[in-house]
Amino acid sequence: PAPAPPAAAAPRVPFHCSECGKSFRYRSDLRRHFARHTALKPHACPRCGKGFKHSFNLANHLRSHTGERPYRCSACPKGFRDSTGLLHHQEAKQALEELEEGQCDWSMEKQKVWLRRSLESAGPWKYSCRPHW
Repeated sequence: PAPAPPAAAAPRVPFHCSECGKSFRYRSDLRRHFARHTALKPHACPRCGKGFKHSFNLANHLRSHTGERPYRCSACPKGFRDSTGLLHHQEAKQALEELEEGQCDWSMEKQKVWLRRSLESAGPWKYSCRPHW
C-alpha cells in the first residue's frame, strides 16, 4: 500500500481572546474582536457625539451628515453610504428581475410589492428567490 499523504498543518492562530477563547491569526483581528466584549465606543462623531467601537463605522456614519454616497449602483443612479447598502440593493434588484422574468417560484403580487419597497428603502434584508412568509 502507498503511504498516506502528510496531514495538512493546522493554521497558526497565536492570538487568543481572554474573554471567550476565540483564536485569531493576527493581533489586529483580535483587537477588533475584543471590542465586542466591551461597552467602550472610543470613536465619537464630531457633529452629533454618537460613539462607535470601530473607526470604519464612524466613517460610514459621518456620511449621514454629509450626504455622501460613494457606493454607486452600476445599473441605476442610486448611491449608498456603505458597501452593505449597495449589496442589499443589488440583491433585491436581481431578485426582482428574476421574479419579473419568471425565473422564480414567487408568483404573488404581494411579493413583487415587497421587493419593490425593499429596493426603495435599501433596508437591511437579505434577498433570495424564495418566499419569506
